[in-house]
Amino acid sequence: MAGRSKLSQHKFENGKLITPFNQHFQDLLKEQSWYYGRMPEYLWLGLIVNDGDRNIQMEKCLKILNVLHELDEGKEITVPKISLIFNLPGEKQKAFYKLLEELQVIEALKPLSLVFSDQSSEFLTIIKGYTVSIKKRVKVLNEILEDLSNQHSNLTTDVRFLILYKFMISGNLHVQNDSILPEMISRYAFISHEDPVMRLYRPNIRASEMVMSTEFGEEDSTNIEFVKMFWKKLSLLTECEAFYVEIETAINEPIDLKKYKQHVHDILDYYTKIFTETRPLDNRMLVLLGIATYSYKRLIELVDHNLEYTISGRSIMRSILENYMMTKYLLLEEPHHDDIWGEYQDYGIGQYKLIYGRYAEDEPALERSHVPFKYINLLVSEFKNEEFIDIDTSYFGSGNIRTKFKKVNEENLWKYYYDYDSIFEHGLWGAIRESSILKCSAPGHQYHGIPDVDNLQKLPSVAHDCIMIMNKHLKLLEDQYDLPEILQEEKNE
Repeated sequence: MAGRSKLSQHKFENGKLITPFNQHFQDLLKEQSWYYGRMPEYLWLGLIVNDGDRNIQMEKCLKILNVLHELDEGKEITVPKISLIFNLPGEKQKAFYKLLEELQVIEALKPLSLVFSDQSSEFLTIIKGYTVSIKKRVKVLNEILEDLSNQHSNLTTDVRFLILYKFMISGNLHVQNDSILPEMISRYAFISHEDPVMRLYRPNIRASEMVMSTEFGEEDSTNIEFVKMFWKKLSLLTECEAFYVEIETAINEPIDLKKYKQHVHDILDYYTKIFTETRPLDNRMLVLLGIATYSYKRLIELVDHNLEYTISGRSIMRSILENYMMTKYLLLEEPHHDDIWGEYQDYGIGQYKLIYGRYAEDEPALERSHVPFKYINLLVSEFKNEEFIDIDTSYFGSGNIRTKFKKVNEENLWKYYYDYDSIFEHGLWGAIRESSILKCSAPGHQYHGIPDVDNLQKLPSVAHDCIMIMNKHLKLLEDQYDLPEILQEEKNE
């Protein structure tokens, strides 16, 4: 298989990064849903191939397809879909099933009686699926579906070769003399998958079959109701088999979060005492310590409530990241402003003014709201009349969040941490899938997702990353205000 395309190869258009493949071929090819939309039609071939020696079974399938072509007087069956076989006239179906009996492949097809119980009386009469227990038939179906669920498995490739072969004998496959396809068609069914030449044949078979099915509009001609009924019946015969993934983060030494929480407390307590005892009116220090203390309180939540493996842990990580970035940004921009610390405070209070202003003007009936509107209003006018406080609806300072991470030389934190954690904060599907959806391992259920209502799925710990960012933040404070020797020793332990 070809390697994954690089992000730099994607084309940015209307806010979307378009893959190189879709840039060139989106109007020519449609993505074919092999497992859901196409495979049910060809399951019968997979059952036959899988029921004995591959070469013998493949040879039987070639004979079956040749006879099917002869029976199809109207030449309407260009591909060996079983729904098309069910539509043959009764006598033609009987002749076809008689051949299956002669080739001794009926036993392999018995599981199909469970999912095609109302498609063809001639089929059910010859199959006699009731001679095999339901449990055994379901087991066989699930095993074959598991193999066919992989578009590149050997069995799937065998089935796709048979589809391609039927295209050829139907007169729809035309190739140039110098093409490798004639050689593959003549040899593929009789060569072992262990033969080195199959490494060349298999991808060419799959690619050729995909092109042919697309060119002849197989996706557009899919019998949707037939496929839906297949999956509905099969899903009712199969129980969900949920599983979740345990991901261990590679950390050399265990992290004592409670000890680290105390370490951060001691440092912030030292700075706070300096502030209250020697600089109570230092607005710059207040802002710097206020942001750091907010991150510390998020850390307290992480530790005291054991949130390092949770969705909330990602919210905490995102908050600590943004606080660190903003602190570094304020220090960087300080020389270019008369009072960036006051500007930062006014910006944040302006957001509170906006929230209360909406509430005061709309007067909504909000019972037991967690938003303390009256207290918010008091905070707005705590030090300055609100009439002197503007409301800035854009993000503080120049540029968006990514721009600021880049400006303070921390773009990697945005690319590899902040953007990921933001997906959880916004509840986008990637985060939902990772944290809140289990996987069903039953092939008959199409490996669907199951809501994790019992909270089995645990996420990797954010502890190491939170400490890494918190240490960066504390280093900014240390560069401004130093640390006593005893706290320096504690930090280096």
